[in-house]
Amino acid sequence: MLITKDRYNLFRKLVKGIIIILWIALFICPIVTFNWKDVWGSYSFPYFVCYWHGGDDFAPYPLYWFFVILYFIGFFLNFGNIKRDYKKQIINKNLGYISGLLVLLGIVGLSFMSITSTIGINDRLSLPPEVIIHTNIGIGMIFAIMMIFIIFAETIFLNRVKIMEAEIVKEEPIEVQEREVKEISGKIFCSSCGEEILDKTGDFCSKCGSPLK
Repeated sequence: MLITKDRYNLFRKLVKGIIIILWIALFICPIVTFNWKDVWGSYSFPYFVCYWHGGDDFAPYPLYWFFVILYFIGFFLNFGNIKRDYKKQIINKNLGYISGLLVLLGIVGLSFMSITSTIGINDRLSLPPEVIIHTNIGIGMIFAIMMIFIIFAETIFLNRVKIMEAEIVKEEPIEVQEREVKEISGKIFCSSCGEEILDKTGDFCSKCGSPLK
């Protein structure tokens, strides 16, 4: 597929804008939510990309922060690639895939650490055994999947397209330039058909019959 450099840059900026919007949404929408109900009421504890609600009792394992770092590195690595030189295809291809892989590992790890944080929660909160904690995938997980898909799709697409290096030069300016050069050299041409006029004393073109004056 052949596209111009302006369209190439416009496409990249639009995609990066969408990725930024999804990135912001992950700070507002939870990726995992825990719900349960007991005699005292109903409870809901959401987990976001880098924070959670529920206090120390619901704090995830320390490995949670490792996946947070992976997620942020992957995001900024992809976004920092917006000014990439499209001529360096091999470097850019690897950079795009690496950033997408880091974001993927980060989200999967965050989800796993969030879910496992409820292990033994009944004992820590002295909840009765009959209380069952329900795990729900939050809308943030959908946004995360969308971000990962867009990163990989953008990388695949932009490494398959070819950039048009220069515009196609029209023939008309070239023809006018050639005629001007020939006229300067002392030659005369018919204004209708462009045929060279050998008989400069004639009144009509010998090829098309158009008047010369």
